[in-house]
Amino acid sequence: MGYTHLSQDERYQIQWLHRGGLSSHLIGRELGRAHSTILRELARNAGADRSYEHRTAHRRLVQRPAIVAARRRVGDWEGDTVVGQGGPARVLTLVERKTGFVRLRRLSNGTARAVSRAVAHALIDTMLGARSYFADPYAAWQRGSNENVNGLLCQYLPRAAISAP
Repeated sequence: MGYTHLSQDERYQIQWLHRGGLSSHLIGRELGRAHSTILRELARNAGADRSYEHRTAHRRLVQRPAIVAARRRVGDWEGDTVVGQGGPARVLTLVERKTGFVRLRRLSNGTARAVSRAVAHALIDTMLGARSYFADPYAAWQRGSNENVNGLLCQYLPRAAISAP
């Protein structure tokens, strides 16, 4: 049995069951999902007040506009993290799709908060008026430029160096 992404209906149910005080174990049992899937979903999409909104969570997976795939304009970025060897350290890789300009930022860990903060500092989307579109989890083909940079990074910078202080 393969992994399937949470549907919009499942996210809606998670929202209301979570608000009703059910644990991730009970929500997972109700939806026929592993409790770890529910925990990750709640953690990834928690608001500042730790609430969960199904529309926000699902909108993050909306497909990017066709113009982004065409690579005709500057300002469309792809991002990913490269994991270090034997530790929580990571390198955030950001690639501008048209120019190939690369930004690298070392992270002490790979938590959503650390990655989000690094992206904000690296690009400052709101000041640029840019919009962020997210690739589906485990869908490397949706961010080919970034995967190429990650491969080059691993070729020239061993994973042990990523974890080094």
